[in-house]
Amino acid sequence: MYVAMCAVGFFAATGCRAPGMITGTFCAGWMGKQDEGWWERELKDMKTLGFDVIIFQHATFGERTFYAPATVGLPAPDGDTIGTLMAAAEKAGGFEIHLGLGFPEDWGYSGATTLEQYRALEKFNETVADDLYRNYSKFKCFAGWYIPQEIDSTRSWEPVSAAPDTPMGRLLEGYYRPIMAYLKAKDPGKPVSIAPFFGESAMPPAVFRDWWALLLESCPLDILMMQDGIGVYHGYLDQPLKGRPDVPPCSALEYLAATRDACRRAKKSFWLDLEVFRLAGEESAPGSMESSSFEGFPFPGIKEQVEKQAPLIAAGGPYGDRIVIYEYFTNMSLHGRHHQPEAGKLHEAYREYLGRTHPCK
Repeated sequence: MYVAMCAVGFFAATGCRAPGMITGTFCAGWMGKQDEGWWERELKDMKTLGFDVIIFQHATFGERTFYAPATVGLPAPDGDTIGTLMAAAEKAGGFEIHLGLGFPEDWGYSGATTLEQYRALEKFNETVADDLYRNYSKFKCFAGWYIPQEIDSTRSWEPVSAAPDTPMGRLLEGYYRPIMAYLKAKDPGKPVSIAPFFGESAMPPAVFRDWWALLLESCPLDILMMQDGIGVYHGYLDQPLKGRPDVPPCSALEYLAATRDACRRAKKSFWLDLEVFRLAGEESAPGSMESSSFEGFPFPGIKEQVEKQAPLIAAGGPYGDRIVIYEYFTNMSLHGRHHQPEAGKLHEAYREYLGRTHPCK
């Protein structure tokens, strides 16, 4: 225990980012209306694990808005979740907050979205970006932007082409290029990020690599955070896991290596989005450090995820190569609104793991 506490104290004091460490998390915003004191406790706990980045996943979701004041025409928000987080992060010091744009629930993942739909989404998110910048640009912890529309790996996105009449071409023309240019015009120094995924009917890894390399070269995107698919049973580490014949999983290591190669080619940063939850059917729970089963489905441990995937993320982009998780506040928090004993157990188990693998000098 002494070694573990010594190590985490070192991380909190120095902001150390050792290879293979998780250093950030998404925040889905589902913790409800919490005061600044609650956020301060959360951030203090996160610092002991070496976390210093939070990606607030979406400023709006469907009819719900997570910030105030807002001018997007949705029902009035219940408080200012993002503002309360930003104030607590500013007080805690050392945190980077990346703000997600809006997520209308009619978003489709298949690449079949029309140019008109993309343009309507882009205009909506210009308004969201205006609100966020007006409300939060004064905070030093405001470090970047996140576009919450997730792109999947299905073959419906093929061919590998950015021509106007292709799925990638429509995405670039109608949404990615204009919204990214809009964000860059507000502050060229703030990176723009996305978090795509792979899974059912996926392109082969080599096609996946080339598709992403072309997209990254074709728009001002800075950080690609690829989901590893372990928690949702889209990916496996060593061999396919039995139990989900309806969703044949992909080799997470192959697809993450393809993502790294695409980012290297385009000179962009690769952040691994590591899933620390476990989903079976409609049920979800925090994962465990060692291999286990949930609802009858076998899953590898988070220790195995970190150790086997971390070596694959070295793309060398300008914003570094990091590991972030989905998602601390539900699955590793000691103070979560929907707190489960397993979340606290995972928090403590990961802290012990850090003490063994990254002891202070």
